[in-house]
Amino acid sequence: MPKTQNTFITISVLWFFTIAFSWWNIPPRIDDGIYLYPSLMTSLGNGPGGFYNDLFEPVFFIFPTFSFINGVFLFIVENVIGINYLNYKLLQFFSVFFFFFSLKKFLTVLFPQEELALKIFIFFASIIGLSQFSIQFFVLRPEVLGLCFFILAFTNLILYIKKNMNLKKFFIFLGLSASIHPNFLLISVFLILFVFLNNACLDDYQY
Repeated sequence: MPKTQNTFITISVLWFFTIAFSWWNIPPRIDDGIYLYPSLMTSLGNGPGGFYNDLFEPVFFIFPTFSFINGVFLFIVENVIGINYLNYKLLQFFSVFFFFFSLKKFLTVLFPQEELALKIFIFFASIIGLSQFSIQFFVLRPEVLGLCFFILAFTNLILYIKKNMNLKKFFIFLGLSASIHPNFLLISVFLILFVFLNNACLDDYQY
């Protein structure tokens, strides 16, 4: 266990410095503007959208939930320290930390043995470091936050299956992830079908 714990700490520290380095050293990307503009409009009290020919138009070419959440976050940032080029992506970096936290939570629920859960987390954290995620997580896009909500939804689904816990949190997190990006909307449909079919089978069995 001490060896596994040390490896876990090492992986966590490496990811921390990777995130910190990208925050301070990687310049803004084109995608940042696509989601930043409607977020700034939200922080100013207009909602997700933009001004075109002096008229405010809501955005529909992207799902507005991420821009709304980021806009509320930017409103807080502006009133506390002021928005600048270093902190306009703070939500994105918090989302990356939140992703690893939710992933560890999910694995702990799925595998009650602490050492096994830690080993699988170390494996995934290492593989993710070699994937496209490691060169895209710092771009201001909704996928990381949507993935966090999806993992939390899946965690609550596992708790429902294992311990028959309430599905309220499952539907809340699944709804948030589905409203953030269309990829999660498609997956959410299959998860909801699974839940309803599972409940229908249980009702038939009990009957």
